[in-house]
Amino acid sequence: MFDFLKSKEENPPEWLEEMSENKERWFVFLDKLENRMDELGTAAVPELIEAYNSKNDPYHQAWYTMSSGIKGQYKSIMDKVRAVKEEKINDFFNYHINQVKFDGKYRTLLYNFREDCLKRENVFEDKYHLWQEKIDATADEDLELKYQNIISEYEGIKNSFSCKQCGAPLLIEKIYFISTYISCTNCQTQNTFEPSTQAQQLEHLGRNLAEKRTAHLLKAYQQENKPALYEIYLREMFNEWNKIVPDLSEQNERFYESQLRQFRKYNN
Repeated sequence: MFDFLKSKEENPPEWLEEMSENKERWFVFLDKLENRMDELGTAAVPELIEAYNSKNDPYHQAWYTMSSGIKGQYKSIMDKVRAVKEEKINDFFNYHINQVKFDGKYRTLLYNFREDCLKRENVFEDKYHLWQEKIDATADEDLELKYQNIISEYEGIKNSFSCKQCGAPLLIEKIYFISTYISCTNCQTQNTFEPSTQAQQLEHLGRNLAEKRTAHLLKAYQQENKPALYEIYLREMFNEWNKIVPDLSEQNERFYESQLRQFRKYNN
């Protein structure tokens, strides 16, 4: 950087050493904060995933509280970076750029100083945003796991009920996600079956899981933009949805026909 100083035509300005120190300290400062972000994120992500998938917290309140706190720490780090940049980079540059010749060599040094510092900040911000994305991604539900948990729960309880009137065994023939009357085959008494909080999520989980299972078909359509590929995706998505929630098959088929007609109307 300082090859220009060999010239004997003028004395180097006193602020050159300060500029060099500012740049060096800036790089070290960002290195330390990147390490801090890595430590924070590495420790937080597994805990956030566990919190989001907790069976005891279906509305993810613990996850929201925890993720908000962690994001607050990241924001504090970013605020600190911007404050230091303003003082040690921007203010320094803006003050001294007006003190040098318009076409002078020190002007070039100042611009190089600012550019190098801002490039290093861009690297820092990329890592900052990457950790933000990783934190947000902990809310990407493992829908297959949730579905398997619902099935496992059903297998464990389907033979554990009895008639409130005569005590005869009641068979829970399928996964119910809403309150349902089940008739006793022995005395015909109507027994009310209340599904668990987990089972109640099946209705809302169905479409999301079906879309996830068929996402590769939607991607194929988006890449090639061929209407026939979208129709393949649509059919397979509804097929999966019906497998996951058979009780919705009839209304789903009506919904499918409606979606297909609308698509063909605007794409044929």
